Amino acid sequence: TKDGYSEAELIEAGLIIKADDGRVHDRFHNMLMFPISDQRGRITGFGARVLDDSQPKYVNSPQTEIFDKSALPYGLNLAATAIRQQDSAVIVEGYTDAITAHQAGFKNVAASMGTSVTEKQIVALKRLSKNIVFALDADTAGGEATLRGASFENILGAEIKVIIMPPGKDPDDVIRQNPKSWPKLLESARPLMDYVFDQAAQGLDLDTAQGQDTLFNRLAPVIAPLRKKTMRFSHYTNKLATMIKRKQQDIESAIQSYIFEKERAKTSASPVASTTTKVSISDSPLEEYCLVLLLKHPELKAQAGELSAEHFENSENREIFTALKQAEDTASLKDHLPPTLHQHLDDIMGQESIKSTGVGPEYLDFILKLSPIASVEQKFADCVLLLREKFWRAMAAKISAILAAEKEAEGIKTGLAELEEQSIEIGTKLKEVFAQKQKRHRQQRR
Repeated sequence: TKDGYSEAELIEAGLIIKADDGRVHDRFHNMLMFPISDQRGRITGFGARVLDDSQPKYVNSPQTEIFDKSALPYGLNLAATAIRQQDSAVIVEGYTDAITAHQAGFKNVAASMGTSVTEKQIVALKRLSKNIVFALDADTAGGEATLRGASFENILGAEIKVIIMPPGKDPDDVIRQNPKSWPKLLESARPLMDYVFDQAAQGLDLDTAQGQDTLFNRLAPVIAPLRKKTMRFSHYTNKLATMIKRKQQDIESAIQSYIFEKERAKTSASPVASTTTKVSISDSPLEEYCLVLLLKHPELKAQAGELSAEHFENSENREIFTALKQAEDTASLKDHLPPTLHQHLDDIMGQESIKSTGVGPEYLDFILKLSPIASVEQKFADCVLLLREKFWRAMAAKISAILAAEKEAEGIKTGLAELEEQSIEIGTKLKEVFAQKQKRHRQQRR
């Protein structure tokens, strides 16, 4: 006030608070304060910690025109030069973690100010270096890495690494106790995504369908954002497929289903939309319904000429279909299958009709709305059409994604002509399917 600032300006700047009774008081009274600067060293706000047992323990300046806590890592103005020189940035969580690192001579360290690292902070760091290491406390590392890792790597266009502190320790403790241990910890940094995969698998029995589904649903939000990064998407879907002993094609199809269900939840007209999207990699209702019909009505095998193993995305269903074509009768089917598939076969045999989850609504509705008096042959013909349509649609989407990625990359021309020819062929196949579907619709209306 002595410098001429009004009470209203001090409130707007977040330095004082006006109570309900009209009185004002210092926001940071009796607190240890941490001035927060922008990249040019100008103080824009404050972080603070209470010096007694009052709550909340930590207090920050509110969002203002010049202060955005999520925009810059704490201490970046002091760390920028070292980050450029070393081409590496280390992100810690707290103010004192960063301060202690700088006091010990580790100048390329900045802090996320006790919150999750944000996209804005990553963008700010990217201008200085693409080599980023998260130094995370053991008790918070899993959530941070899982939720943020993939999207940050997309922003950076580079791999993020992570080091985890010893249990019960944070960087401040480690550096104070033994500064020489800090460089050794940095040398042991491992790829963030590898750490995420290991953390996600902890406590799961990956030999069970439940364990496999749980791992998939933990990792799907991490892998899904990579679908436009063809090589990385392929790498991580293959890694997940190996962990749960499935075909990579099954994982990629399940990721596409996860994305579809997530987008459908966003646009749902329901006033209470689900906040979580789960997809089972063990269930393929349309495929299994088709197998149910074949298993219970062997005479349909003669009608399965247009259906092939490649039309089954689920590898277990694909193997059962192949065995069905080879077996003389249903009783001898297990002789053509490995023992690991016997339970899956029994589960399918126990089904009476198509399941109500896991299939896009356009496919599900098409089956469920079939006339109750439709013959088994008609139902099977419809299933064959839908499986073929799903297969060619998936192929078209995959070819389109590859073509887009290839055309974005400068100087890459190899294989484009062949891919474009495949795209034309797929379009022809889809037209054939659509024509047959229209014919079936006309027959049903009669």
